[in-house]
Amino acid sequence: MIEELWTPTPAYRQALTQMSGMELKDCAMVIGFRRYNLDHCHRPHTDKPSKALTHLLFSMNNDL
Repeated sequence: MIEELWTPTPAYRQALTQMSGMELKDCAMVIGFRRYNLDHCHRPHTDKPSKALTHLLFSMNNDL
């Protein structure tokens, strides 16, 4: 999945641009992984002004 997001083809970035209504072609893309315990609650918060968009993907797979 990471390879598909990171490849030079712009499909993912174009889809996010279309869904968000924001032009993202000149934005840096940072992909990171976080592991949270089952009882952890990721509370809504405000990101830095320099961050244009955040896309979170959650997995229920305990093997990650």
